[in-house]
Amino acid sequence: MKNNFNKYLIFTVALFTGSIGFSQSDTREINIEGLKIILKKTPKEVITASFFIRGGVANITDAQQGIEPMALSLVLRGGTQNMDKNSFAEESDKLGTSFSSSASKDYCSMTMNCLTENWDK
Repeated sequence: MKNNFNKYLIFTVALFTGSIGFSQSDTREINIEGLKIILKKTPKEVITASFFIRGGVANITDAQQGIEPMALSLVLRGGTQNMDKNSFAEESDKLGTSFSSSASKDYCSMTMNCLTENWDK
């Protein structure tokens, strides 16, 4: 599952990177192996990439309440294989990049906002 998540995340990032040349009115929807990707160009100097996970908190028991938001927060703020969480947070701040997550009844999401000029970094 983790391997598939990494593959889809990298693919989504690659698609968003390639979408910079779209005109403002273009919205594209792509479905790859059941993963729906929606690309929309805006005139802003910020790129937003969101990853939605179907399911949400309606599928967990009372004993598991809070586990999805905690897991998403850990994924987004826990660091990487090459950086601990503090180094990762510091580097993200320098690049003007922020991460957020949310959990609702029907789905969960993770979102990244970054300056267009720093997308490749």
